[in-house]
Amino acid sequence: MRKKIVAGNWKMNNTLQEADQLVADVIRLLEETVLKDVTIIFAPPFPFIISPCLTNIIASKNKDNIFVAAQNCSSQ
Repeated sequence: MRKKIVAGNWKMNNTLQEADQLVADVIRLLEETVLKDVTIIFAPPFPFIISPCLTNIIASKNKDNIFVAAQNCSSQ
């Protein structure tokens, strides 16, 4: 069976606070569903990738199927 992956790359469409809230909301919704066999990848805007709030939200869930990815840093 193929591995299921859900990845979100929202470019530069959110502020840091909106990005943190988006991650928290998505994780909360996933916890309410049966998506334990799905790999989740968040790709926030590059300046937010090391946001303490964002990484703490993900790390606090102690899940081995949730990851943070980097986007291309080019302005083109």
